[in-house]
Amino acid sequence: MIEYAITDSGQGIAFTDDVIARLLRHSQFDQDTPEVGGQLFARIDRWGVRIEHATGPRTSDVRRLRAFIPNRAAERQEIQRLFKEGLHYVGDWHTHPERYPTPSAVDISSVQDMFRRSKHRLASFVVVIVGTAPLPDGLFVGIANENGWSRLSFRSHN
Repeated sequence: MIEYAITDSGQGIAFTDDVIARLLRHSQFDQDTPEVGGQLFARIDRWGVRIEHATGPRTSDVRRLRAFIPNRAAERQEIQRLFKEGLHYVGDWHTHPERYPTPSAVDISSVQDMFRRSKHRLASFVVVIVGTAPLPDGLFVGIANENGWSRLSFRSHN
């Protein structure tokens, strides 16, 4: 399990080993491989967010070298199905063909728009971008809402 600190709150965002393994399986080591992505689902309590499930990629997603457009209808179905299993949608993940990934302007505006238009009670969505460097440097983990975004600090690796 790896964990990132949520600012000064003392809370964290933890990723199970299965989720990390799923994300890393899709790293874009080959510059000709299209981007992929999916959704993140978690259990939430007063100590933080424990991401236990990641979806995607789906065959119905649009995948390009520098773009990933998810099938939103399939995503809504995933959210409903996994909510019945006690998991809450908390954000999205996708890949970038770079060692140390950072969100693009399109990434940020897309997450902010999705945050505004979604029905939820979250203060922010989790944004994960998978790069090609080893952990933790090859993973961008941040939070975003309608006002902006911030990168979270790596806290621990159990």
